[in-house]
Order: sequence, then C-alpha cells, then structure tokens
Amino acid sequence: FLEPTGPVSEGERREFLRAQVNGRTFIETVEPDYELIEDGTAVDCSRWESQELDLSGSGVKLEWEGSCKKGDKLLLHMVFNGDQAPVCAVGEVVRAKAIKGSGMRLDIAVHFVQLSESGRDRLNNVVFKHFYQQVGSRFGTSLL
Repeated sequence: FLEPTGPVSEGERREFLRAQVNGRTFIETVEPDYELIEDGTAVDCSRWESQELDLSGSGVKLEWEGSCKKGDKLLLHMVFNGDQAPVCAVGEVVRAKAIKGSGMRLDIAVHFVQLSESGRDRLNNVVFKHFYQQVGSRFGTSLL
C-alpha cells in the first residue's frame, strides 16, 4: 500500500490512476433508468470524435458537442489505440462547463455508474500503459 508523505486534501485522493489518452468517442444521453447491455462486438467508429481524454477506471473528462447538465446520464462508447471493440459505460455528469468561443462544446466530467468488469479492466490497462509510457519518456526509458 502507498501512504501519503504529507497532508492530503479530499480532492487529491483518487480511486484509480489517471492518464491522458488519445481515443475516439461516441456519446449519447440516456434516461436515468437506462441499463447497460455490453455486447462486445466490433463497430465502425470512423465517424466518432477523436480527442485526448483524461481517463481513469472510474470516469473520464472530455469535450462534447452536446447538451447536458450535472446529474444527467450519458452512454459513452470509447475506443483506444485502433482497437475496434469499444468500451461502453453509463456515466453520470459531475461537471459540465461551456468552452468559451467554441459554440456548443462542453468540457464534461463523467463518473462511471455502469461499467462491466471487463470494461473496467480494459480501461485500467489502457491508463496504466499510457501512464508508464509518459513517465518512462521523462527518464529515457520505455515500457515493453
């Protein structure tokens, strides 16, 4: 177990490691009682939006050209590193802020409320890989 070396505020305690990850996403609003059914099939995501995601096993921060507010439920489909099998999750919007000068684009933070165990494992693997690649590049090493 890791222990903090000094005082830690509540906002600094994270449940999962985070990393900046490039991915493609497709997002849609869903009803509050929506139940996630993950079929795991490959999909054509060539028209999905590519962007950098602030990703963890518990949520994601990203940009979206849609309409939502805190508490809304979203269905997120995410693909990483050319993998055609999406990770699907239902998330609750914890923050939605308009991006100045971008029209209808929002900067949103979403906490996953429905995510399969295999989906969470895949997210954690992507995050760990990118985190260690970023750290290794600072020290002149790479993750094999």
